[in-house]
Amino acid sequence: MEKPKFLEKYDLDILKIDDFLPNMPLSEHTNLHDLMEDHLILFLASTHCDLCEKTLEVIEEYTKENQDLNIVVLLDSDPAGIEVLINHFKNRIQLYLVPPHIMNKYLKMRFLPVGFAVDSSMKILTTHSVQDMNSFRDLVEPLQIHLSR
Repeated sequence: MEKPKFLEKYDLDILKIDDFLPNMPLSEHTNLHDLMEDHLILFLASTHCDLCEKTLEVIEEYTKENQDLNIVVLLDSDPAGIEVLINHFKNRIQLYLVPPHIMNKYLKMRFLPVGFAVDSSMKILTTHSVQDMNSFRDLVEPLQIHLSR
């Protein structure tokens, strides 16, 4: 059955598994691809979003005990809000202030929060929202399997 024309605009052209993570500028001297190590766990989030707060709590919980993952959070926030989070997380994750329209332009962001597990070739292995430790583990598991090969 063909989709009605008026619903076509709701088709989401989002980044999917097996897509390659686009590069984007994060600062004057840093691009997203510069942050790649042998993997990258990327989150798009906002301090203006209740679900995003839960995602940040899960990242907090994980990184208190484990600092084995290269975690980057692109955050829609005000400068004061991101400074609080940078001071809170210290060196456990990398945080960058990125407005939603820039996330959308480069990363096809259509909703927040969303996470991506990316291998060293910039290929997306998994992507979904993270709201608890089980969903965090589901996000990173294919990457951990990939790294153990």
